[in-house]
Amino acid sequence: MSSTSSSDTESESDIPNPCSVDALEFARMSTQFIHGDQSASSHSVHPGSGTVRGAAEQLLALSSLSIDETTDDDTLHEISRCSSTILGFLQDILDHHPFQEHERVLDTADLLYLVQEDFLMSLFDYRQLFYRIASQECPRDTAPSVIICWVDVILARLGEVVCVLAAEAPVLDDNSAISASLKKQYEDDSLRAAAQLPEKWLDVLQLMASDHASSASIRLAIRLTFGVKVIAPRLECTLKLQPSMEASISSSILHALGTYINRLGSEIDGSNDPLSASSFPGHHKVTAAMAISIFATMHLQKLLCQDTTVGSPFLPHTLRNILRIIELLIAREDGLQADIMDPHDTLDAARTILVRWGDVMSFCWLVWDDPRFMGAEIVTYLTSVWLHHSESTTQLEDDLDQTIELWYISLAPSLLQCPAAATGALLRLLQHLTGRLCSSSLPLIISDIVLDVVTKSCWAVFEIIRGHEARTALPLVDLGVSLLSVFVLIADTRQMLPVRRFMIDALNVLGPEALAVAFKGVQAVAQFDFGARFDSFLAHQKRQLLETQDLIDDRAVGIYLRVNMALNFLAVLIQSGSDLARHHHTASYLLCASTEHVLSRDASTASQIAYVPTLLAVLAVLQDLDSEIMDNTKPWEDERLGALVLTIGDLSLVLASAAAQFLLSRMRRGPVGCLRSIEIWDFARDILIFIMSRHYLGDGEPLALLIAPTMARVLLDLLDSADPDFARFMISFPWNLGFCTTLRNIVETETGGYMAVLRRRLSRFGPALLEKINVSGGRSGPENSTNAPAESPTPMKLIFYCACNILHPIWMCDLVDQE
Repeated sequence: MSSTSSSDTESESDIPNPCSVDALEFARMSTQFIHGDQSASSHSVHPGSGTVRGAAEQLLALSSLSIDETTDDDTLHEISRCSSTILGFLQDILDHHPFQEHERVLDTADLLYLVQEDFLMSLFDYRQLFYRIASQECPRDTAPSVIICWVDVILARLGEVVCVLAAEAPVLDDNSAISASLKKQYEDDSLRAAAQLPEKWLDVLQLMASDHASSASIRLAIRLTFGVKVIAPRLECTLKLQPSMEASISSSILHALGTYINRLGSEIDGSNDPLSASSFPGHHKVTAAMAISIFATMHLQKLLCQDTTVGSPFLPHTLRNILRIIELLIAREDGLQADIMDPHDTLDAARTILVRWGDVMSFCWLVWDDPRFMGAEIVTYLTSVWLHHSESTTQLEDDLDQTIELWYISLAPSLLQCPAAATGALLRLLQHLTGRLCSSSLPLIISDIVLDVVTKSCWAVFEIIRGHEARTALPLVDLGVSLLSVFVLIADTRQMLPVRRFMIDALNVLGPEALAVAFKGVQAVAQFDFGARFDSFLAHQKRQLLETQDLIDDRAVGIYLRVNMALNFLAVLIQSGSDLARHHHTASYLLCASTEHVLSRDASTASQIAYVPTLLAVLAVLQDLDSEIMDNTKPWEDERLGALVLTIGDLSLVLASAAAQFLLSRMRRGPVGCLRSIEIWDFARDILIFIMSRHYLGDGEPLALLIAPTMARVLLDLLDSADPDFARFMISFPWNLGFCTTLRNIVETETGGYMAVLRRRLSRFGPALLEKINVSGGRSGPENSTNAPAESPTPMKLIFYCACNILHPIWMCDLVDQE
């Protein structure tokens, strides 16, 4: 199972002598011999050695044997079976790459057992042992040029597998039409590189610092290190080293990588054309990307885990070279600065490694977190590349919820490692886009690639702010200014709806204070007139509505969706307390036109208009604020609107939520008529009965639980505002008895699951409503009741709910949202 390669040795028969065979022929023989040998049986065969996991575990178990025990026939046979299983697995990956996604999951799961530190240590122990065996068996009168054993074949194949998996494609040099002879030479070099590796695995981790090792052996050492330090953690593989040893080894590896990177940087600086194929061929690019990924991953972990009172090592030369290499790896033919938001549409192997493996992004954000640093725009462009090539893009027809789940997998880990630094990089992207957009006097249509980058940027900003505890460490006001700017600068097309949705989400989680300051600040921006653009945006929505009077096709649906987004934008600004006095005319015109357009339709058609729930929610808060946004005409005072609300309110939970908000605000402005009060009572009671009986399933359950307290508050306010006789009349109908029984069972019975959540949601207004019904019915309530809610209106909190890719605001008082 070992071979010596020498020009002076020849086999004396037709059967090749393993001590004098060509390296490539030995590798081929090893694979073929072992595959055929798998059918043999032996009483000592490990039961799991036919699987990659079993083979790796068996080799680990046998690695502690002495040389005499290892040369036992049964042991050698078992080693050959295990090595054959591993070689066959690795060769299958190389033969069938690229493969389908489900196949990749299986392959990477098995690869886990081959990139563990203790397994590689055992391989190098086997390597020394079989080298000694080969040396003893070699003819005394020949001097072999190199000894190759089965371990070298595994190491060479493992290095290739790590490379193709990381690059997600076979890695060839720039000459794609590489000849068969050159390919054979490359494979031979790979085997010889494996034979040239140091005796111990821990020495391999530092080989890249050597001035004397061949480039092929350094390349293989980096690939194997990448497998252990980058791929293994991704596959949730834990290292077996002691913490103290791990810290010292980590420092040594970082020093070796730094030496390699600095040497590569010097070579690049000395080249007249570093981007040429001869100066920086494909394999060199991939190796450089792997080295940077390893360095970034290990260095970042060291920074995040170290004592904050101890300063991190200052590596200006190494960091400068890392940035220089990254610039070359992601460089375009045109200027970098001009296309910072327009990354490559495809990734080569090196770029794939940079943006999809290790902690390169988090490392770059943390190190170059100040835009004043030289080369900071390179990191901004790298961020753009990373965003664009992280999972799927966003299109109008996409299921956004499913798309967001993919983003959580691909984007969230890097974003949440260094959230403040990541936010800074995202902010620079938005600021750069603002500079590009404001150069035009009209809203611009951006390309699909730019749209994808900015959509993911806005989603990322929303997720970071929502999940970050130390909000004061984030540039909230600057983010607000950029988001407000981009919102009014991009074209008003249906394709922009997803990005506008995430902008509104991000603006909402900024908080009222930060958003109000940002709204004031954006109006002072010298690059463009925000006020004029904002008014133009609102006026455009009104003009579109006027054009839909006779439209019932898909174009009308698109207009309704864009009007809905404009109303959501108004809702965020109103909630923040932003000064909208300058824009009250355009806002008033839009709200009046939106209301009149709905009232001009019959109830069935009106219920299908996408912006109706949002319109009702906005009008609800304007009623409470008695806002001066509106001119003399106040749409909420139109009795036709109140009747329409009750007619369509029970058609969906989204409409029911908006209707309840509107009716609550209407009741707080003054008493309603007796007939209307009964209609409101029946509406809110029936919706609450449906919620308590778990009528709404699937995606409707969260919204049902969310609005249940609002429905109870509507009923409670009705009883509070009614005189005693009329209150007694409202609750006298027989079906109210069943309602009270169900409500009492929920608030008084300890249960689990859905009902437990509903009980918590109704913990304040449920008991208060039951007590009020008892009092109104002539039955006394508990003597020391403390469940009654405050009589005065409470502060409102704005949240957003997305149904069928359509965003709707939900206003909730702090008492309702106390959970």
